[in-house]
Amino acid sequence: MNAETILHDRFIYLPTQQSRASRTFFGLITLLAWAIYIYLWLPLTTLALWLLGVRSAYLEVFLLHEPLKPPAMLTQLPLIALACAVVLIVWAEYNRRRFQGKERRFAQADVQLSEMSEAMHTTLALGTALVAAKTATLRMDRGMPTAIDVARPLSRGVPAPAPATDLPAIKAPTADTV
Repeated sequence: MNAETILHDRFIYLPTQQSRASRTFFGLITLLAWAIYIYLWLPLTTLALWLLGVRSAYLEVFLLHEPLKPPAMLTQLPLIALACAVVLIVWAEYNRRRFQGKERRFAQADVQLSEMSEAMHTTLALGTALVAAKTATLRMDRGMPTAIDVARPLSRGVPAPAPATDLPAIKAPTADTV
């Protein structure tokens, strides 16, 4: 199919040019197809509802004890739905007014480069390389960083470190520093 055929296809792209009878006919065919599709799913749906105990709940609520009469159901169920909606709206408005203009997530203090390097048991050079990188791969040896590969540097004008920088020997952490 070329582009010209697609543009002139009346039935897909220009449905307003179809006659009303044609649109009605295809609408009824679609409705019939959906009805058949839903009908084919009914046995599986019935099985799932039976396994979930919906029939037992229906028997307990409506048939075994004092059943609700249809007029009572028509008045009580909408009132219960309305009460639920009112409670939900009141709760949402309460929270909106309570937290309006307040930042609930407090900003965390920036970690200093020396603190990060110390926590990683590495040098300031590696910390600087990590801060300057948007995406980095850290090579580790026995739980200690040995090199860094920078995949994408930050675009803030920070120069990217050279890839695969070998780091100097790092003192292994002891039980006192961990």
